Amino acid sequence: MKYAMLSAAEGNVPYLQGIISKYYDIYFNFAIEYENLNMTVSDFKMICAIIMGLCAGIIAATFISLFNKKYLGDFVRTVIGNDALSAENAKTLYELGYVDKLMLRYAVAKSVSLRRVVKCREEEAFYEDQKQRREEYEKNRADGIKLKKFKEIEYKVDPDNDHFFIPEELKYTAEVKFDKKGATLRAAIAISVITVIAFFIMMLALPQLLEFLNGIAAPTT
Repeated sequence: MKYAMLSAAEGNVPYLQGIISKYYDIYFNFAIEYENLNMTVSDFKMICAIIMGLCAGIIAATFISLFNKKYLGDFVRTVIGNDALSAENAKTLYELGYVDKLMLRYAVAKSVSLRRVVKCREEEAFYEDQKQRREEYEKNRADGIKLKKFKEIEYKVDPDNDHFFIPEELKYTAEVKFDKKGATLRAAIAISVITVIAFFIMMLALPQLLEFLNGIAAPTT
């Protein structure tokens, strides 16, 4: 592999400055050539982007998990603590002490993770009624009655008035899924720092790895 080095790094420039110049050319100017690897500049950029995306994904997932286990988890534990384990015992956000929590108000309507265990009584009743109307519609059509196309309607959760509960059969799942054990900001920051360090190590090692692969790919005589 050949590097198009800056002329300033070829003279009596300190070793560290030469290394910096080398990696600047590789990662920012992409001054890199391979004799045996079937790799273009676009391929090299894609590899760098994939590594960066993986590291960014790990960091994002770490903080999303922290949010779920701490913030949403507190809500789940409150629902369970108030014995809201059936539609009959469902509670409003006001009764649960979360009516003024903006992020929670959004989560009870939109969070896929939370909605898998936390149900809305009004929503459940709405879809049950819609299911019955759908079955009646299909029956009438089978009997030859001409009807307009049945339109499915999506229920919009009302955080101010709707009642929420965790079905008894999902209680254990909710407790495990939103267990706050080990979910601390300190742990999330530590994982993020380790990930960033690992990212720079991988990026520094990438040219040597590709040079090694380039040597392996050299045609034998």
